Amino acid sequence: LLLQQPSRNRHPFDSSHVVREHGVKFHLGRTPAAIRDGCLELDDGAKLDCDLVVVGIGVRPNTHLAEQAGIATDNGVLVNEFLETNVPKIFAAGDIARWPDPRAGRIRVEHWVVAQRQGQTAARNILGAGERFTLPPFFWSNHFDLHIHYVGHGSGGDHASVSGDLKAKHASVIFRSDDKVSAVASVGRDRENLEAEVALERAEEFNPG
Repeated sequence: LLLQQPSRNRHPFDSSHVVREHGVKFHLGRTPAAIRDGCLELDDGAKLDCDLVVVGIGVRPNTHLAEQAGIATDNGVLVNEFLETNVPKIFAAGDIARWPDPRAGRIRVEHWVVAQRQGQTAARNILGAGERFTLPPFFWSNHFDLHIHYVGHGSGGDHASVSGDLKAKHASVIFRSDDKVSAVASVGRDRENLEAEVALERAEEFNPG
């Protein structure tokens, strides 16, 4: 597993120790120099035997067609709270849509659940519903026996506080920006994470039990 630009700030939910316990090795700060038959060579000369190389380099939204149509773009297609672009009756949803989240400001999220929910809202609005998209984004991640649920949209500058016992895998990390909850990450507290999702959707304060 290669991390090209590892963060120097240790996250409260850093799961690297969990995957290390299961035999995963990290080569931090290294980049691939060559991929040969059955071998990955790193920039420091190290050679790793491998059967498969997976390259994760991120994605960039293709906004060329939208721009040709006169639709405003900026790291995606810009939409309003109804998922409508600056061109009336043209909507965008999913990975390419950058919308004004009521908690985090204008964001773009690459996750299938967000795409699914936005597609439903956009379809209803095409039919004239006039429905605002206010659902907070969420995702989950399974790291062997560690199951993390995350709701909201935090940033690197948010303050994080822990409720519970992370070592016991029963805790929540609450992220706050300007004293307002921006996101909640939970392990072993599924109901609490659902309660956080409802609170974020309603713009209410969230206090873990």
